[in-house]
Amino acid sequence: MPEAIEVRPADEHNDLLVRNVRPPSWVNPDPAPRYNLVVIGAGTAGLVAAAGAAGLGARVALVEKHLLGGDCLVAGCVPSKALVRVARACADVRDAARYGIAVPPGARADFGAGRVPNVQGLGLEAAGVAYDEREGVRVDDRLRTTNPRVYAAGDVCFAHRFTHTADALARIVIQNALFHGRARASSLVIPWCTYTDPELAHVGCTRPRPRRRGFRCARSRRSSPRWTARSSTARRKAWRRSTSRRGRTGSSAPRSSHGMPGR
Repeated sequence: MPEAIEVRPADEHNDLLVRNVRPPSWVNPDPAPRYNLVVIGAGTAGLVAAAGAAGLGARVALVEKHLLGGDCLVAGCVPSKALVRVARACADVRDAARYGIAVPPGARADFGAGRVPNVQGLGLEAAGVAYDEREGVRVDDRLRTTNPRVYAAGDVCFAHRFTHTADALARIVIQNALFHGRARASSLVIPWCTYTDPELAHVGCTRPRPRRRGFRCARSRRSSPRWTARSSTARRKAWRRSTSRRGRTGSSAPRSSHGMPGR
């Protein structure tokens, strides 16, 4: 029987979460004598790597000491939606007096946020895997650690801690670890969106990063009539910024676009 896990606050919602991602009735199977791939950590990258390799016929072991789903489910994507809702509720309370609503003094939000790579208690030193408690596991461009038989993917080793990035990195690990591939993390061009109003989309690298590596950059702006026409405010315009490198303009980023300088 697995060790009981407590997720706070101990309410019906977290109880349902635990029952779904770490069922109390789960019994670990008897280990096989040999595996093609052992995945430590059942976050997005771990789940994709394990399911992908097993689908290709590999014998896979998936090891997780806490909850299936990892950062995205437990501490990132899903909980962040709750924080967004809390922020909006705080704004409503702050502005309540404008609408004739008296709010008792001392009302405040009670939550915390932040995350660091989960590298404690893994025995990485014994395996010859170098890591930093803030930056995570050190990997090269093919996601090999300082032990060439060990690979890492996802938030534990990558600067861009997004679910879709972890998925893409897991696929690179499968290629390189099981099929002697030569896929590189630096080949990824990573999009993301900041949920402001209007939303701010981003793909590729920003201007400071290629400049630090000695590339010359240029910037251009273009208004978007389509966005302006659909906007609720006539003056609102969307603009697209592109960074050019050595005379070529576009969304492609330098090799360091994945945020791992010097690796």
